[in-house]
Amino acid sequence: MELKGLILRVGFLSIVCVGAFDQLTTSDLPQDVVECIDRTINTRDGRLTNITTDEAHLQCLQIFFWKFGGNEWSATNVTEDDTAYINSLIRSFISRSRQKRQSPGPETGIRIRREYRMLSDAARNAYHAAVNALKSSGQYNRYANIHRAATRSAHGGPNFLGWHRVYLALYEEALRRINSNVALPYWDSSLDFHMNRPDDSIIWSAAFLGNGDGFVRTGPFAGWRTSTDRRLTRNVGRRSRLISKPVINDILTRCRMSQISVPTAARRYDLETHHGGPHNWVGGQMMSLLTSADDPVFFMHHAFVDYIWELFRLHQVVNCSVDPSTDYPRTTGLHAPNRRMVRLPPYRNVDGIRLYWTELWYRYEYSPTCSSERPTCRSPYLRCDRRNWRCISETRLRRFVETPLSVGFAAIAANVGMSFAAANGLRSQTEESREIETTQMFQAPPPDPRNRPLFTVNSRKRRQAVQLNNVNNVADVGSVVSALLQAVLNSPQNNVSNNGNVSIASNVPGDEIFEPRHEYEGFGGNKVFNGGEPMPLLPVPYYNNGT
Repeated sequence: MELKGLILRVGFLSIVCVGAFDQLTTSDLPQDVVECIDRTINTRDGRLTNITTDEAHLQCLQIFFWKFGGNEWSATNVTEDDTAYINSLIRSFISRSRQKRQSPGPETGIRIRREYRMLSDAARNAYHAAVNALKSSGQYNRYANIHRAATRSAHGGPNFLGWHRVYLALYEEALRRINSNVALPYWDSSLDFHMNRPDDSIIWSAAFLGNGDGFVRTGPFAGWRTSTDRRLTRNVGRRSRLISKPVINDILTRCRMSQISVPTAARRYDLETHHGGPHNWVGGQMMSLLTSADDPVFFMHHAFVDYIWELFRLHQVVNCSVDPSTDYPRTTGLHAPNRRMVRLPPYRNVDGIRLYWTELWYRYEYSPTCSSERPTCRSPYLRCDRRNWRCISETRLRRFVETPLSVGFAAIAANVGMSFAAANGLRSQTEESREIETTQMFQAPPPDPRNRPLFTVNSRKRRQAVQLNNVNNVADVGSVVSALLQAVLNSPQNNVSNNGNVSIASNVPGDEIFEPRHEYEGFGGNKVFNGGEPMPLLPVPYYNNGT
């Protein structure tokens, strides 16, 4: 009863105190919330982030309410058919394993997961086709609903890693029943983090995941409607940050799962918090706990998180003499080891750390590397950064222009490819993105200083701007673009040169103004990429205690 009262009190504060958080004292809030606010506003070295106090309070109050509010969201949209579909899939594994007298394995056999840019053109297109087929059948939305329904028990504790491992394996099996040659690729976001501009990565081009600036209108998932009947949306490179190589190296200095899991991990080694960075960095549906699985990027990002965890499990065996298959942290409640996995019965939470996933279900290929002895990354979609001898993503071809604010829309459109329709849709795109992204944000690291300005318009600026839906001619559109560019100029993170010009291509969302580098240096023009040279596979982390 006392906890219920506290939850109601915190929920009430989160509703009525927006814009007035400076009047609250720490005595008004639970200690968990106070510590979360401090972590959100301040970096580890004491510097302030660019997250406002109001945003920090809202985010932390939402996380607290989510953590203690119960088992499932009230509006999950999970139907009996969704549950029956997942249960039937799992029963097929159980039945098969009993017949063969072994641990449960998938009907379609073991598969190899590779980094997304190491796939051949044909394999990448086949993967896209399988995802679209899953979407067309309605099964993709079932998986999005399942994740929404399990949010509390699948996040905020040690079950985060194991639950998502099982969830990904079931999703991958569904894809393979459409095309048995398909495997779930992982998106190694560190290959993008170490670029000069991560948002320039080739994966945000039509040949890969499609555009990342607003409604997804290019690439294999163009025009998707989500499980909640929204337009699939992204806003890459505006919040938080991607996962870096140093972050992975830090995690691999720990020896126990409890040292990299909420709530016992120090922030530097907390894999769940670091995983929130790419969620918020991609933006759109990916930024919300409730809608993130609606974007296919979700599954490739979580495959990378699972890859990092598998590196950690291997490190446990090789360097720490710890058995990863028994190292589930002591905890109670939703994350207790013997509790049934929400929406994934008959698995228990502890089943997520068993060895049979990488024994019987899937193996990971190492992420590509380069060195002075071998200065290539085995893929035309990657290149070797010889300053640090590491692979980074190839870029889309960007058409930068420096255009004075005084020019009209016709000149701007000619230079950056911004269409009338794109300008007219900018306002609704911004409003819809904001509504999506303010619902149960992920706990995540502070922003990357290279991030682009947020496309948020406060009430004062909105009154000054021309209403986009009333634009009727080129002159009006020109004034709209000028007003938008002036807002960018007023931003602390603008991209303005000394003579007062602005790099429009990096600050005005519109039609696809980036193009993939599709004829590749070193591979010959117009040749089809047949796949990167295979990397070694991560070994299964068998533990031998010497007995």
